Amino acid sequence: MKVTRLVKKDSGSYEVFLDESAYLLDEETILKYHLLEGKEIEETLISQILASDELQNFENKALSYALRYGKSNQEIVFYLKEKGLSKDIALQVVESLKEKKQINELQLATLLAGTLARNSNGPKMIQQKLKNHFFQESSITMALNHLSEEDITFGKEKLVRKAEKKYQKDESFIKEQKIKKLLYQHGYYCS
Repeated sequence: MKVTRLVKKDSGSYEVFLDESAYLLDEETILKYHLLEGKEIEETLISQILASDELQNFENKALSYALRYGKSNQEIVFYLKEKGLSKDIALQVVESLKEKKQINELQLATLLAGTLARNSNGPKMIQQKLKNHFFQESSITMALNHLSEEDITFGKEKLVRKAEKKYQKDESFIKEQKIKKLLYQHGYYCS
């Protein structure tokens, strides 16, 4: 079979014409197999090209999902399984993205921990939220160790200011107890 024509689509993919057949392929696949107009391709290679393209499409979806929503590797696997991939193939996609350094669970956990801290979540609450997102325990520990005191203090002071305004009519002792309770509920260690 011969590549007779390549047509770029708005989606960034290409319509590849092989004699009488047409295939929609990702740019990565075009480059990987050097699919240029006039190139001869063995029929046995077509199924390999299509399988590779399908895997590339799932990698693109997984990467987009991970970056858009800040998801852990395990959440990406869950997402891919919902899209119809087997667990083994989903794990293969995640491993491929890790090898290409396109996803990094530790960096993501660290960024998310910092954001959570600035949004008035204490260390215990951050730890629980990271667990709820299925981050690995080692990533959670490292992310908590990388939390800056400024982020924790900023979030805590923000929560205290809001609480003081909310409980301004309460007696001093009651107000202090309510604020301590609120800090504890948000994962701060109270002294």
